[in-house]
Amino acid sequence: MKKTLILVVCALLGVLTASAQQRMVRVYTDKGVEKKDTIEVWRIDQISFIADTVATLTDTPDTLDFGLSVRWADRNMGAASPKDRGRLIGWGDTTLTNYSTKQQYFPFENGLNNNYLNDISGTQYDVAAMKWDNKWHMPSKDELQELIAACNWTWVNDAANDSVGALGTLKTDATKTIFLPATGKRSGEAAAEDVESFGYYWSGSLGTTENAWGITFGAESATPSFSKYLRYMGLAIRPVTGKMKVPTQIGTVTTTSVEAQKATVTATLTGDLDDVQKIVVNYGTSSNNLSGSVEAAEIAGTVVIKLTGLTQNTTYYVKLSVVTDNGTRVSDVFDFTTESLPLFPKPDAPVDLGLPSGVKWSPWNMGSSSAMDVPNTQYARYGWGDPTGEVHTQSTNDYAVSQNSYFNSGIDIAGTQYDIARVKWGNGWRLPRKADFDELISNCTCTLGTYQDENNKSHIGMRLVSKKNGNSILLPAAGFKNSKGVLIDDNDALVYWISTNSGGSSIKVPVLFTNYVNYNMNGAIYYQVPIRPVYDESGSTSGSGQSSQGSGTETSEGKKAKAVDLGLSVDWADSNVGSAGSPNGVGSYICWGEISSSSYSQSNYSLYQNNAYVVEGLQPLPADKDAATVLWGGAWRIPTMGEWGELMNNCIWEENPNGNGYRIYKKDGQGNKITTVYIDLPISGYKNSGLSQSTNYCNYWTSTLNTQVDFHGEKAYSYMGKPGGTSSIWTSSRYYGLPIRPVKSK
Repeated sequence: MKKTLILVVCALLGVLTASAQQRMVRVYTDKGVEKKDTIEVWRIDQISFIADTVATLTDTPDTLDFGLSVRWADRNMGAASPKDRGRLIGWGDTTLTNYSTKQQYFPFENGLNNNYLNDISGTQYDVAAMKWDNKWHMPSKDELQELIAACNWTWVNDAANDSVGALGTLKTDATKTIFLPATGKRSGEAAAEDVESFGYYWSGSLGTTENAWGITFGAESATPSFSKYLRYMGLAIRPVTGKMKVPTQIGTVTTTSVEAQKATVTATLTGDLDDVQKIVVNYGTSSNNLSGSVEAAEIAGTVVIKLTGLTQNTTYYVKLSVVTDNGTRVSDVFDFTTESLPLFPKPDAPVDLGLPSGVKWSPWNMGSSSAMDVPNTQYARYGWGDPTGEVHTQSTNDYAVSQNSYFNSGIDIAGTQYDIARVKWGNGWRLPRKADFDELISNCTCTLGTYQDENNKSHIGMRLVSKKNGNSILLPAAGFKNSKGVLIDDNDALVYWISTNSGGSSIKVPVLFTNYVNYNMNGAIYYQVPIRPVYDESGSTSGSGQSSQGSGTETSEGKKAKAVDLGLSVDWADSNVGSAGSPNGVGSYICWGEISSSSYSQSNYSLYQNNAYVVEGLQPLPADKDAATVLWGGAWRIPTMGEWGELMNNCIWEENPNGNGYRIYKKDGQGNKITTVYIDLPISGYKNSGLSQSTNYCNYWTSTLNTQVDFHGEKAYSYMGKPGGTSSIWTSSRYYGLPIRPVKSK
């Protein structure tokens, strides 16, 4: 334990000197009084280690089979025989030498917040598993309770034969017994108390942050009962072997596929799931009011729960609750922010009304996101020939289309660079022509009526049902803005632009009525009128506008990378960004939130502006600032801090046989490494002001920003590990250059 602690200190010294760490605090005891002083870091020449003897045990236990869920050892740990008391050991101490009375030296993975380990049985903190072999483990509270209930208990006081303690006789077979010697208990380095009077035995189950569960018995009550004891106290341990029921715990909880109105929560659960009753995501716009809830459709090790009906550009707070037979496990509360709806959301597919021309119609207007959605912004109505959708003045000369022959020649702008549908939605989409509206009306049954949008707000509109195939569209009455910019008949008039200029600065606008279209209304090009696009596969979209849809196509390097399934919530790439697909290549050093970097200094960092770090809109890291997404394409992205933690805690890490970093193996169902499934993580260090630093460490970015107030947005989380030494999630200055190892959601 001491050696591990000093290694951590060395890592801190190696990394934090760049962060103005100038003094260290030394804590020591002088004549029984704890004292502190400080010393400058530069006065420390080196830290040395003194080898210590590793404590071992030579116990050779037999097993007692009572037909229970586990078999019991016939003796305590450190006992030469079943009558021997054995050793008194602190809870979680696998060294057998820890006599401290300070809780921090008895680790338990931050239990009792329901998101971490609450039972150390069978883990790296279980002295039975570590000192006997991994088939043995400390009994859980449930396993102790099972033994207590299965036996009748009597007090034995045969000092002449060194037999003082509790004898358990199996209720169903009196020939089977188990003897638990009286042991007493120890506090720190003091001598054991109550050695001849009471027995004290640990379970592997945590009680509170200070205590763990154990049993006690004595002459007045030989039947063991449960009590909580400070974790540093020395108690006896009676190991068990066989199948162990591992309590259900929450592993990782992440939010993926966050959009404007929906998000996906993915959670992993560990342990046996037989006791799980239900899994629920609670969410809301305040961390103190998580009134929304969605229950998982099934109980499994990996659970995917979809949240819908969210509000755009809104921060939501989320927690996962797992209701079990033994209580409810609850994750930490975390948050995510929904995206803003695009100004011109593109429908997944046009509606086929079976029209003779083959033209299909959009299910909603430009700037809307559903059939009866009429945005309460300027993005509901547009000037004619404005491809940006941003011009809302009453001056003809402000419109690009007025500067060329399209203005007064009567030429059709459908599919040209002046067609907003073509420019914003891409090839195939265009403004409708007069002939398109005529065809629509003549081939559909048209019904004016009052319809409700997704927010249950009523709008007047027209439903057009195809006479051929029964498909339909809804056209809302959105009105228009006249030459003075005044909104006219916003809940009454069905007025829509067509793509053909009838000549001059005025255009005939289709006004829809039941069963026919009236083209008698003239609209100046600066009138603000709704647009309902059509999709035309005939090729009449020859304009030069550009699509706003990102292709998401993987680049050549992204295709070279192999996605490796390590049994985690995401698949990990087998190589770094910029390594050309080589698993042992370090690749590119990139500043956090940038796509390419070279100087690695604060003054040249693009997200350091006006003497402050840009923080807004960077948590979560958007796709356009995620180097893995931009440079590799497809579904590749930078892993979150939680996903790095999952890799660290749920895989087997070994030094790479080639000597360059780690080899990280997938575990099988028994926790053994699968030698054929792994990734290599090469040593990289990082770059600061163009100079390489910590060149014997593996340093890699996470996508998670450090939002602690004290750091003023300067830091982001990163992984830092030294083969043969320590590993941790650290914070690094965002302008440092670190490699990136991408992941893919499953």
